[in-house]
Amino acid sequence: MISRNEASALIPEEVSRQIAESVAERSIFMQLATRLPNMTRAQLRMPVLSTLPEAYFINPSDTGLQQTTQAVWSNVFVNAEEIAVVVPVPRTVISDADYDLWGQTRPALIQAIMQKVDRAVFYGTDRPASWPEGIVTKAVAAGNDVDLSTVTGGGGDLYDAILGENGVWSKVEEDGYGVTAAVSLLTMKGKLRQLRDENKQPILMRNGLQGAADYDLDGVPHYFQKNLRAADASALMIAGEWANAVYSIREDMEFRILTEATIQRPDGSILYNLAQQNMAALQVIIRLGWAEPNPANLVNPDASTRYHFGVLVA
Repeated sequence: MISRNEASALIPEEVSRQIAESVAERSIFMQLATRLPNMTRAQLRMPVLSTLPEAYFINPSDTGLQQTTQAVWSNVFVNAEEIAVVVPVPRTVISDADYDLWGQTRPALIQAIMQKVDRAVFYGTDRPASWPEGIVTKAVAAGNDVDLSTVTGGGGDLYDAILGENGVWSKVEEDGYGVTAAVSLLTMKGKLRQLRDENKQPILMRNGLQGAADYDLDGVPHYFQKNLRAADASALMIAGEWANAVYSIREDMEFRILTEATIQRPDGSILYNLAQQNMAALQVIIRLGWAEPNPANLVNPDASTRYHFGVLVA
């Protein structure tokens, strides 16, 4: 809950009326992945081409027989899961606040939900059982991880680890994909700024295009995670072909003001009785799901080894 003490900055007797808040960051995953049409039920089925057809020369050319081939489709499922939170506030605090309390709380709640999505998708943190493993976990399982500490004999050459022959980019390319964007921890920005190409030119460049990523890394859009602590992550960088990650929304984000509800703890005991305690609560809910179709390609037809993301780990 938001107590009177915690909301004191919003009450008139406080000297300062200014509230310094960062603008809520949208989910980086939802910016980069492919959004499918909204779901009409809890599960969405996607047919994906898992085995490519093959063509043949006719031999001998005049009398030879044409050979047959096949194409195989498999199903990938997107399962919608709910993310929700309730913020109770005493009505007396709302009355005494000379500020839009709900308006100030909403951006923080949106940011918290977007952080929850990114952590679940990228690192598998608190993910629902119906969601896929985190991207980092799957990239490591596919052998698409590069340990910075072991590159070039333990020297940790960052350029080689990312763009070298056995770097993160190459791991993705060897599986038949191209890196269309990369995401790094904010703590990586200083390290990337010092990278130079063979002409001693920086490869991390600020992008001035409106609506684009803040930076380009060797010509590829690059994003920095501002909603995640380094201690919460298991990779320094995630790079890959983002069109092969998809998501769909079952119910878009909805805000509700609760005034008569009873809020319980997980053990069933009552935490707040809003009506009896003269309180209100802001509730926010969203339902969404994601998946990775991983369609077949000609470079690596083996679905068990190919993956469209690579990761840099420390």
